[in-house]
Amino acid sequence: MKTALAALALALAAPALAQDLEIEPPPARELTWRWSSADLALEGALAGLIAVDWLQTLQFTQHDCRTPELGGGCYETNPVLGRYPSRAKVNTLIPLGLAAHAAVAALIPQGPWRFLWQGTFLVLESKAVTMNAMYGVQLRLPW
Repeated sequence: MKTALAALALALAAPALAQDLEIEPPPARELTWRWSSADLALEGALAGLIAVDWLQTLQFTQHDCRTPELGGGCYETNPVLGRYPSRAKVNTLIPLGLAAHAAVAALIPQGPWRFLWQGTFLVLESKAVTMNAMYGVQLRLPW
């Protein structure tokens, strides 16, 4: 009982004691990451390629895409989207993927690892857009 009363008294007195102490908040932390002009150029180029791939994906998933190489139809090769994704799934997951990629790039310290992260996805998206074009997927605005 004495311990409980002592704890209660300390809890009630703590705000008054704290006012007498001049406690300063910790200094604001400086951001540890920076975007160089090369980082911005790579991320911007990737965003552009993702936008083209997005429009191509909408085109061939919503319309008949017949090519002799594919035996009569196109399909999505991104395992996250699935072979025949819906328009809603495409319009949800592609922008989320773009945002997630930029967030991860921002968390990677500037230097070779960030360049590798951005460059790898730039190559993958370049290949996807090129393959779509080779198979006859046209770039049309969806409206």
